[in-house]
Amino acid sequence: MMEHIKYWLADMKEGMDIRPLLQWSRKVNGRLILAKEEAAFSIESRSKAQPWRLDWGPTQRSYIAGHELLMRTELNLPVNLQMLLMNGALAKSLEEFAFAKCVQSVHTVIDFSLPEEIRWLSMFPKAPLTSSLAPHYEAWSSSPSLASWWLEGQL
Repeated sequence: MMEHIKYWLADMKEGMDIRPLLQWSRKVNGRLILAKEEAAFSIESRSKAQPWRLDWGPTQRSYIAGHELLMRTELNLPVNLQMLLMNGALAKSLEEFAFAKCVQSVHTVIDFSLPEEIRWLSMFPKAPLTSSLAPHYEAWSSSPSLASWWLEGQL
């Protein structure tokens, strides 16, 4: 592992300090993976009980400018619960884009070439948020009451 880190450090762009990332990844029993080409990284959990992955780098989505932070994990939620949570500014932008794309003249269509997040906005109802999440985030779910219960409680 140390040989890999030395290789990455030698190859990184000047001025980028990864020590805080490396310390944090060790603290959470993770493995830091640096991109060779650009300022981007991933941290993968080595925990078998609750594996997760955190990615930071240039976005792969056309509706996000700059970099994105993406975290993926299995949350052991009920199988019938599908949920999307995003910040309010992005939600507003995606809703406007989805409306323009999905409602053409008087025919409503869902184009499966659209990003998954935009299809979710069209297919699922909003989940009500009442806690400190409400001013900053919006949520959509296949079961709004169950999503609200989980977001407001266990999360």
